[in-house]
Amino acid sequence: GVVLVVILFVSGCGGETQNSIQKNYKLGYGSLALVVDEPRSPSVVYQHRPFSLALTLYNRAGYEAKNVQVSMGSFDQTFISIPNPQQQFSSLEARSAFTDDNGGRADLSFNGEILDLHGSEERRETYRLYVSYESKIEFAPTICVNTASYSVFDAGCQMPTKPVSFSGQGGPLAITSMEEIVVGAENPELELRLHVEDKGQGQIKSMRLGQARLGNVPLVCTFRDMIENDDKSVSFKKDKRAGEVICTATLSEKYSYDTSLFVELFYNYEFSVARQITIKT
Repeated sequence: GVVLVVILFVSGCGGETQNSIQKNYKLGYGSLALVVDEPRSPSVVYQHRPFSLALTLYNRAGYEAKNVQVSMGSFDQTFISIPNPQQQFSSLEARSAFTDDNGGRADLSFNGEILDLHGSEERRETYRLYVSYESKIEFAPTICVNTASYSVFDAGCQMPTKPVSFSGQGGPLAITSMEEIVVGAENPELELRLHVEDKGQGQIKSMRLGQARLGNVPLVCTFRDMIENDDKSVSFKKDKRAGEVICTATLSEKYSYDTSLFVELFYNYEFSVARQITIKT
């Protein structure tokens, strides 16, 4: 009886650890998030007194964030003085089995002074916290490739006949659907049409392609319906939050088969949060 209890207990524990390690953090639309420490960041302040704002920045995305910058701005400098309104972090680790669900974190604070109210008794002052950073997403599904121009069942896999949807890769930039097309009969070419969207609360400033391959074969990819920037990166068109990436590869096999697809997109992202304080005499 005792032995049985011990065995059950051990296997129960083992199962739980396995699940936490197998959890996929590269899903959804996670981004960096700012959380204000309210007790250390009063919303009512007094003239000629110190100003303090304490924050924690969490990386809730599935990838490391680099060149992270947080700045405090859009306030009237005749009422608030902040000597260092900008803070930088070289990187913030990704959300993973080794962090809690908030991901990597960085604590920061903005300190300064409330100046003179110039005769008013009270004033409401709004300011903004701006966050910008660089990160990436990886799109890595297993797909079926079939070069046959008509549907031949070769006991292999079935290529989808319409676009397949995806629910994010763990960042605000996301490949939300993919369509597979085979073009030509003599030397068939696979065309992958990837629909890319900005699913975050902020704005994707720019993006560029990293690695792209089908199995071990490099893919040739181009951006469609987007603006090309001077540094060869691309951006969504004004007032648009979506575009296309078209990737192609020449196919040699004459049968259907499953293979891995890997497309990496690097992006620059920014968002802002508005807050308000009341200044009293």
